[in-house]
Amino acid sequence: MLIYLILSLLYSLFGPVFFTEYGIAVLDSIDIILAFYFVGCLNYSAFRAREMIEDYFEEEIFQSWLLAVFNIWYLQYKINRLVDAEGNL
Repeated sequence: MLIYLILSLLYSLFGPVFFTEYGIAVLDSIDIILAFYFVGCLNYSAFRAREMIEDYFEEEIFQSWLLAVFNIWYLQYKINRLVDAEGNL
């Protein structure tokens, strides 16, 4: 993902210099497809982390709709609350 983000930055800075209108349109469509793929990976990772944390504590801690909307921010918020309540994980 990091390699893609670096290439995307270079493309957005220097793309119009090296590519035609058609080339820019193709790269923009690839950019949109990969953005949706990365968002899907982020959601999968957040729900997988939720599953592991809830298995560890053997109780339901997270609300699914909040996790779907706020992803890693909600996950980090709940982990911080668990650390404050429990002391250490």
